[in-house]
Amino acid sequence: MKIEWIQLKGFRNFSEAEINFNDKTLVIGSNDVGKTNLLHSIRILLDRKLSETEIEPQESDFHIQLNGDQCEQIVMIIK
Repeated sequence: MKIEWIQLKGFRNFSEAEINFNDKTLVIGSNDVGKTNLLHSIRILLDRKLSETEIEPQESDFHIQLNGDQCEQIVMIIK
């Protein structure tokens, strides 16, 4: 399986992002920029071993905007 890109909206620290992958994509960054959240979103979408309760969004999964408002929905699309 090859992941071409993932789009995240309203998920944890991702207000809106589209991340493209190629054959040699390396995910690096300083602490607290979303590396683990990116990997978790891919796992939610692709890991069939996760139970319904593990993929059910928690309140903390919804992005909080700079003005303090919390997003009402999460969108995850992977290709």
